[in-house]
Amino acid sequence: MRIIIASTLAWPKTVGGGEVHTWQLAREFHARGHQVSLLTVVAERAPTVSAKRELVEGIQFDYLQMPELESPYDRDPAIERWGVEWLREEAPDVLHLFVFSGLLGLLPAARRLGIPVIYTALEFSYFCRRYTLQFENRIPCALHRRGRECESCVAQSFSKLQRLLAWAARMSLTLKAEATLRARLNHWLGANYFPAWGQRRVTQLIEAQRRQFTKDLAAVIAPSTLMRDFFVAQGAEPSRVHFVHYGTDVRPAVSRPGRGETRLRLGFVGRPDRAKGIHVLCEAVRRLPHELDFAVAIHSAIRDDPSNYAEEVRQLAAGDPRVRLLGPVSREGLPVALAEVDALVVPSIWYENSPIVISEALACGVPVVCSDSPGNADLVQDGVNGLMFKLGDAGGLARCIERLVREPALRTELRQGVRPPPTTGEVASQLLALYAALPRPHWEPSSAAC
Repeated sequence: MRIIIASTLAWPKTVGGGEVHTWQLAREFHARGHQVSLLTVVAERAPTVSAKRELVEGIQFDYLQMPELESPYDRDPAIERWGVEWLREEAPDVLHLFVFSGLLGLLPAARRLGIPVIYTALEFSYFCRRYTLQFENRIPCALHRRGRECESCVAQSFSKLQRLLAWAARMSLTLKAEATLRARLNHWLGANYFPAWGQRRVTQLIEAQRRQFTKDLAAVIAPSTLMRDFFVAQGAEPSRVHFVHYGTDVRPAVSRPGRGETRLRLGFVGRPDRAKGIHVLCEAVRRLPHELDFAVAIHSAIRDDPSNYAEEVRQLAAGDPRVRLLGPVSREGLPVALAEVDALVVPSIWYENSPIVISEALACGVPVVCSDSPGNADLVQDGVNGLMFKLGDAGGLARCIERLVREPALRTELRQGVRPPPTTGEVASQLLALYAALPRPHWEPSSAAC
């Protein structure tokens, strides 16, 4: 089978959970004898659309250069024209899309050639312009919100002046006039001084995407029940949304250093992003008496990060010897880092979509202490293979930590309750079966359209 995996972000350019997942899938497909390649974006300010090719471990990579788009939801005609020629030459049986920003022009190109497209929803961005499904970047959002409510949500990211300018534009200008004026002013000023403008247009693009859903996508892969429910709430046909967990190839380290210690050892692995809740973990530690014997190793790029959030975390951790800021961990070092802890902490404050780090911890036999985000709850059963606390509740996390300190037998019980998640090979088998079962689209290639 000829398979193309397309994602704006891909390994090794970036090394997030989604990028690792796509790379592992590509390697698994390749190992099974399928023709697989990866298309990813390397430059978004190029004058024209073009791609450079190289082989990585025998797998074809096409590195796309393209003009900058006004919105991730734009379907650039230049991308579509390039996509038609490129897809005709590559002749895939399926185009599997992951991170879509800048690549939506491939959807009409695939439609014109009769190539089915599958989309794996790594985050909520297909309908949520914040990507995180957090209303006003504060609280988990209702799954069905859209339109003006979404514009109001995004407006909170801008200054009062920007919000006033956006309101004035809405009251006095048509959508087309606003876009034209914004483009001219930005050109004259040499920079984007009106970032709050254009949200009406984004709403229009997302609504068009919603109406075209059945034409664009043969199937959606939802790695969590929450993501499945989100797409259905947004109007997707339930029969086209398939719940398939992420797989992992991580295997436990041979030994667990310090296994005989009585001290509770906790770990965090993830990027320095407020949504990941590192501050919740630090606040939980600060609430606990110093005589409690435990240690927390935070593997994240906190120490040298200049962001305000990283500084907030550094201040919360300062002066508490129980918290160690160790820097990010490599893929190769992850099993060893997990072997050094009694439990992984995942204190996310947003709707997690099946965090791959949880699957990796479970694959290494490590219980997980996590917030009760629905995406976490698909993997962690409270009291069975981990402990759960209310989303954003530092006090609740502190109680979980204290319980693990005072009840050493509970650590053993939770570890015994861990069951391995699906492997990449098992997930690949599910996807290949789905690919094979897809009906070819009703449209036929049109030489006139191409």
